[in-house]
Amino acid sequence: MTTETAIIYRIDRDDLIVSVNDGWRTFADANGAPGLAEKVDGRPMWDFVAGMEATLLWQEIVARARSGTVLSFPYRCDSPGQRRRLTMKVKPLEGDGVEFVSTVAGVESRDPQALLSSHYAEGMPIRSCSWCRRFDAGGFVEVEEAILRLGLLEQDLRPITHTICERCVNDVLATLEEEPSP
Repeated sequence: MTTETAIIYRIDRDDLIVSVNDGWRTFADANGAPGLAEKVDGRPMWDFVAGMEATLLWQEIVARARSGTVLSFPYRCDSPGQRRRLTMKVKPLEGDGVEFVSTVAGVESRDPQALLSSHYAEGMPIRSCSWCRRFDAGGFVEVEEAILRLGLLEQDLRPITHTICERCVNDVLATLEEEPSP
């Protein structure tokens, strides 16, 4: 994926996903979710947000957009072999819809981390911040450090449950850039 590729989806006034663009489809396909666009079409965006903390933060972001504010903030969307920094812009649409536009700000290769592809493993879940992609291992740390702290080996994968760490909640709320509506 290049930094020029925009990943776009839109929701309507009822929070139903009404469209995704080709950039969104390409990103989903490249991350092991081919055909995901057809599975999300017409479904509530809340079906795809995990955890109370994440839900509350996204509800705040959507409410601000619907009030006419354009928001912009950084986040991460890592794959097993890459750290990916993205920027999201959230904009109001006519009729109380909302558009989400993500662009890649940077990609850093790393040795593949199997833990990042273990969403469906069995056992006690490990909490991961869905914003910064760090893992809770006696404090939120990068995946490599979490593997060491938790004594995980590549073959000892556990499921991942998503949350938003306190640092990210505070950072996102403090750094939401408000831009004039178009």
